[in-house]
Amino acid sequence: MEAEEAAIAAREEQRNILEGYLYKLRDLLESDSQHAFVTHSQEVERRAISRQLKDVSNWFNSHAEGAQTKDFVEKRSSLECVYPHNRVHSADRSVQDIRTADRPSHQRNRGVPTSAK
Repeated sequence: MEAEEAAIAAREEQRNILEGYLYKLRDLLESDSQHAFVTHSQEVERRAISRQLKDVSNWFNSHAEGAQTKDFVEKRSSLECVYPHNRVHSADRSVQDIRTADRPSHQRNRGVPTSAK
């Protein structure tokens, strides 16, 4: 009985995590033009995120009730491939700050383009 309850709780937790991630990504994509995400991201990035967000949102709306824990994890992973989870939670900071923090320490604060990683 405890194992079944734990499995149900894990499923609901993963469902909630995915649903929250969907809302956060949607909100980022709908941000005004002065938001750090919009000013520091490229249109091609936003289109890729938007396509994947639409696909996962459609799946969520039609399959979430019968989905298993692994399904929620896989769908979240597919979103994280186009926009990592840590960037969503850090969206209030400048995206440039996030990209700089991802660089090796010897490249930080030296004007090295992100693509030169």
